[in-house]
Amino acid sequence: MIGKAVYFLFVLMVFCNPSKGQVPDSIKVSQSDSVQIELLKKVPDDVIHLEILKIQGQIIDNLNYMMDYLHENQNRIEMKLDSALIILQRVNTNNLQNQKKKKKRR
Repeated sequence: MIGKAVYFLFVLMVFCNPSKGQVPDSIKVSQSDSVQIELLKKVPDDVIHLEILKIQGQIIDNLNYMMDYLHENQNRIEMKLDSALIILQRVNTNNLQNQKKKKKRR
């Protein structure tokens, strides 16, 4: 449950906080941009839609890869925490046994 919330927040963070490189400060159309715009106007809408779908597919693949990576890291961290808890339980058990032995000696 917590993992899903973390992934959701991560995705929101990625899309809601773009870096400065992704957002232009102002809209300036250079000559090379205007040539590209004219070329794009000649491209059929179907081709543009297909390219957009390809890009969306790549984004989804990248997000899935990041989620898998985060999930693997989460599993590693959980294993480390489980190991630490087992060690602490053993230490606690040993301390309790030592305290009982000391009480019996008195």
